[in-house]
Amino acid sequence: MLTAVLVGSAGCGNDSEAELSPPGTPLAAGLEVPVGTQLIGPVFPRPSGDSATDQGPSQRSNSVAVMRVDGDPFAAWDDLAGQARALGLQMAASGVCEWHRARPLAEVPSAPTSGPVEKARPDLADTLDCQAVARGPLPDGTQVMVGMRLWWWDTGAELYVDISEGGMPEPPYAYPGTDPGPAPATALDQLPEREPQPSVDVGDPIGSENNCFEAGYGQLTLPDGARLLGGGTTPGLYVDFAAVLAVDDAESVLGRLEDQLDDPDDSGGDYGIREERLADGSPIWVLSGAVGAGGGVCAMWSSPDGTAVLVTTTGD
Repeated sequence: MLTAVLVGSAGCGNDSEAELSPPGTPLAAGLEVPVGTQLIGPVFPRPSGDSATDQGPSQRSNSVAVMRVDGDPFAAWDDLAGQARALGLQMAASGVCEWHRARPLAEVPSAPTSGPVEKARPDLADTLDCQAVARGPLPDGTQVMVGMRLWWWDTGAELYVDISEGGMPEPPYAYPGTDPGPAPATALDQLPEREPQPSVDVGDPIGSENNCFEAGYGQLTLPDGARLLGGGTTPGLYVDFAAVLAVDDAESVLGRLEDQLDDPDDSGGDYGIREERLADGSPIWVLSGAVGAGGGVCAMWSSPDGTAVLVTTTGD
């Protein structure tokens, strides 16, 4: 049952309940935090120079939200997808979700490792993964694009949403191109069980291993001056992970993250911190960088009020 699956999730020591916002909290473009989830920290306006969404269909993204899934993931997905459909977007329902194996196996499996959510979860599948993107005009002619990814496995469950408003008009777009409808009710009892998550202290790893480091593959650690509010346990739509940090000095925290990425004995990476102004004039601090010759891309930036930082990486 879902109550058993969720044991330990509410007691996660990585975030402060006071810095989680409940269902109904505004996101962007008229969307709200869906049922069964909580917004981790703020909604993050995206820097104009961030290229994470270059991996998806052409768009001009301008905000990112990371939500912790505490309740029924299918209901959460269908709530947010329904909000997008109410805007006129052809966003698919939770029948798009799939079971699959995210962790490697020691040997070639002799049984299925993946399958559609409409069928029973294969014994070897350890993950629920839902992805969809839709673009279209609002009644006033403003173009909106919404990308959603929900990932559920034993170490976390998060809903990542990328929301774009404005930009050059383009034809309506939807992925997948057909809507299979909601997931069957039987899928709820087949979710992988969730494990209690340990607290993350300064110096402990955050996010997943990635190749955004000048020295090669590595894993970021929580820098001094920051607290992990949540996120970082699942991949996002266009990124390896998205972790939300509470900070007192965004520029300093980004500088410490840059120090982790930059190898003094190597010149193969290009990292930089800058202050950028959003369209409304609000300032944000941005750390961006990439490693040449097959390395990954980093994109980390602050909220306009300077109290939070979003940390993402994108492997090559």
